Amino acid sequence: MILWIENASKMHTKHGNLVRSEATGRDMKIVANVLKRIRDDNYDDINPVFECRNKRLSSLTCDKEYYMLAVKYQAKRRQADIDYALDMMKKHLLSWWD
Repeated sequence: MILWIENASKMHTKHGNLVRSEATGRDMKIVANVLKRIRDDNYDDINPVFECRNKRLSSLTCDKEYYMLAVKYQAKRRQADIDYALDMMKKHLLSWWD
């Protein structure tokens, strides 16, 4: 599915003859990237968390600390990606043709 969506996205962007060809290609590329993220299952990657996140943006002299995401947040992020990909495909399926 990922391979087809990536190739169809390239074809819509390069050779599309519709007014919305670029937007369709962009939407397909987004869905392909979300599907890759779901497939790779990298939801437990280390994420930077700033200790000074509540301070003003002008004081960006804080040191970064890295924490692993809690399991409940990993599951929420994975489910949000699955829901987003399926909603996008459900919404645009009839307009995504070869």
